[in-house]
Amino acid sequence: MKPKYATLLIVMFAWMADSGDSLLYSYVIGSVAKEWNITPAMAASIGFLPMAAAALGGPLFGYIADRFGRKASLQASVLIVAISSLCVAFAQNPTQMVLARILVGLVLGGVWVAGMTLVSETWDSSSRGKAVAVIQVGFPLGYLYASLCTYFVAPSYGWRGAFAACAIPPIIIALLIRYYVDESPVWLNARFRGTALQRNKDAVPIQELFSPEHAKKVIVASLVAFLGMYGYWAVMTWIPSYLAVVGFNATQIPLWTFYILTGAVVGYLMHGAVGDRFGRRRAFALFFVAVALMAIIFGLVPVYLHETHGSNAAKAAILTIGPLLACSTGYFSGYGAYYNELFPTRIRGSASGFSFNVGRIGTAIGPGITGALAASFGVGGALSTASLAFVLCALLIYLLPETAGKPLEPEMAKVRT
Repeated sequence: MKPKYATLLIVMFAWMADSGDSLLYSYVIGSVAKEWNITPAMAASIGFLPMAAAALGGPLFGYIADRFGRKASLQASVLIVAISSLCVAFAQNPTQMVLARILVGLVLGGVWVAGMTLVSETWDSSSRGKAVAVIQVGFPLGYLYASLCTYFVAPSYGWRGAFAACAIPPIIIALLIRYYVDESPVWLNARFRGTALQRNKDAVPIQELFSPEHAKKVIVASLVAFLGMYGYWAVMTWIPSYLAVVGFNATQIPLWTFYILTGAVVGYLMHGAVGDRFGRRRAFALFFVAVALMAIIFGLVPVYLHETHGSNAAKAAILTIGPLLACSTGYFSGYGAYYNELFPTRIRGSASGFSFNVGRIGTAIGPGITGALAASFGVGGALSTASLAFVLCALLIYLLPETAGKPLEPEMAKVRT
């Protein structure tokens, strides 16, 4: 048996490679718009609206994870990350870019559901939140990954070269999954117990997601994911543009953006510990309220200082408030543990994948809505409007049951005996 901490790190890097591939586009929107002579808002729509495909990719790879195993689903989705990155690199027109980004969206849902389900079923209830939080650290590492590709590759090879470079790490990670990651013992126990007839019957009853027992949980969890992702991407995607507005040097913006997002590392780990100690719902509510307040402050204070005290004051405010804003987005690290605890093993991948990745529709429309609002309210004012989504999340989370400390069904106990 391979060390489970190796699994933790490999899944974290898989998530880093996947998120970096999707986040890289936010750095090159301007270059894409210039090359194809389209507006930045249109370029943002071309790049991010197809990310709604994650609403299909989550259930699809969740089905694969429930039917063929968490490891198989994770390995397949990571390999497709490399393919999707190359497809973006070689896109010759907006139509091809849309098709390539649809593929990016599909695997963005796939890597998350396969990796989070695998780790959730490998760790026990007392530390599951912290383990999943480590996986989520891969997201800000994805920003570092994208920032470095932009900073070192794009100046010489353009945005296409940056995306081509992003295809290399996923191939290495897929090999690591093949040789250094074990299948989930919970899935193995549930999948192969009983007779062949029972195994076939229990394989993946997709329709159970919408049964009276689970429909409410699926709907509310999907809404919380949708609003949480809408708010996050409505703000974070436009940070590079916001930095440009207040006078940051264009060549340094990727590195300053990464600096701001280092706060997310602290927030992700903090949310995992808070969720394990005080409950999933309380942790989510606390962080949603915090990010709502920080979105307003981050969107309005630097603009006010820029108008009244000049660019340097606005820059100082952004570099102070920005990491605190990123820290408050730590709620992202809670989805993996919480959504996997809400559903039984036989539909865990499908249900958590559907609930979380329907939220990717918010990922798709958030940047576009911010761009549209920015025309009337400025970038800072548009960013602050995302706070409403976070407040709604803080209220909706209490419609779901508390699951902290919950073992993942009798299968976990059987595996241990």
